[in-house]
Amino acid sequence: MDSVYGPALSRLRPGGYGAVAPASDTPSDVTTLVEYLACYPPSRLDCVNSVSPSSPGRASRKDWLFDASMAVMGLVVLHLPFLVGLMLLTNTMTINQVIVAAIIGAFPFLGIIFRHHSTIAFFIITVGALIIHLAVLPFPSLAWLVIALAVFDVACNLAARPAILCLIAALLLAAAGPVRWIGITSSTGSVWYTVLILGVVTSLGIVVTAYSMGRRNHDVAGARQALWLSEQAAAAARAEESTARQHELEMQVRTSISRELHDIVAHSIAVMVVQAEGGLAQAIQSPTRAQQALANISDTGHEALQEMRRIVRLLRLDPDDPNADVAALESAPKLRDLPGLISNSQATLAVRGRPRTITPTVETTIYRVIQEALTNSLKHGRPESGATVEVAWGKAAINVRITNPTDPESVANNDHRGTGLIGMAERVHSLEGTLTAGPMEAGGFEVCARIPLKS
Repeated sequence: MDSVYGPALSRLRPGGYGAVAPASDTPSDVTTLVEYLACYPPSRLDCVNSVSPSSPGRASRKDWLFDASMAVMGLVVLHLPFLVGLMLLTNTMTINQVIVAAIIGAFPFLGIIFRHHSTIAFFIITVGALIIHLAVLPFPSLAWLVIALAVFDVACNLAARPAILCLIAALLLAAAGPVRWIGITSSTGSVWYTVLILGVVTSLGIVVTAYSMGRRNHDVAGARQALWLSEQAAAAARAEESTARQHELEMQVRTSISRELHDIVAHSIAVMVVQAEGGLAQAIQSPTRAQQALANISDTGHEALQEMRRIVRLLRLDPDDPNADVAALESAPKLRDLPGLISNSQATLAVRGRPRTITPTVETTIYRVIQEALTNSLKHGRPESGATVEVAWGKAAINVRITNPTDPESVANNDHRGTGLIGMAERVHSLEGTLTAGPMEAGGFEVCARIPLKS
């Protein structure tokens, strides 16, 4: 496990594998997040840890107390009673040998205390003590059972190569024990050799079984860790995707609001400016026309205020309200509002074909396209002649064409890439339609939009 996740953990946690990652180390991308989350496994497994078994300070207080209890119980319940019973049964062991055996055999049991702190230390203490026991004493001890626990921990916590090396050392030690203890009795018959062979096979079998169980737990924990990491990666990817969608939605809302505000404010101001200039020119010669111009300015201002209030109301609607979309569509301008728009803009309207029932979204889009085109006509067109609006109803689409005799100097100084034209194009393209805008060969400027009508 350490060979797989160690590099990521050491890079993200400079204080060591057992340290708590500081808040400043929080990752910013999905890949680093997965590595970062590997520091925090969903549950602590006794035999498997996602960190190096030799890393200091990772054993908890519960681990120390549990291992110390196991060591004491092994000494009191197994080790010492076995030596006393062996001395009474064989009559060949002296008190000094029992004391030496008790001291040497105590080290493997005491090594259990370090098994959660350092697997390598536990294995080395156990193997070293048993080698000394094998060299000094010619009789067995239950301390040899600890080698199985040490091999189990090694198989759980180490990578495959060092675990195999430890297994080989443990197998040699397990086989050497029964061979060394042949001197405990004077029997040399075939029965004793059979017992000796069974003892060697049993010792090897215990070690191999412990190793197999440890490796299985190691693999299972690795699979669980990999599954958990994949789930965290998927969760992080979903969170990132959700954030991206939220950001995209916010940008769409901002763009929509900016288009609405531009269409309302730009058109209203353009109309009021034209009316004010006309009224100013007619103030002395024709006071009646001047009054009419002032009335038109007032009406346009009121319409702009109503549109602004409509947008504010829409922004205040509860997004969870199922009637919010209906209210937004009902309050938006429709084709029935075109005559007033045409009149205020001093334009003419021509309708061809048979009108059909269309969606409110299409109606609002057509209205806004005509409104923006007329706004540009008021700003850049010739004062003496108005724009012409043509609406042609077809079977598959509705075509809108707005032409105006634009001032040539204004056309030459305009690149036709203003905010209004961009907004028109976005509206039409959202309905899978097309929009073109530019100067005409015969002079003037035209805007053509084609919006498909879905049955």
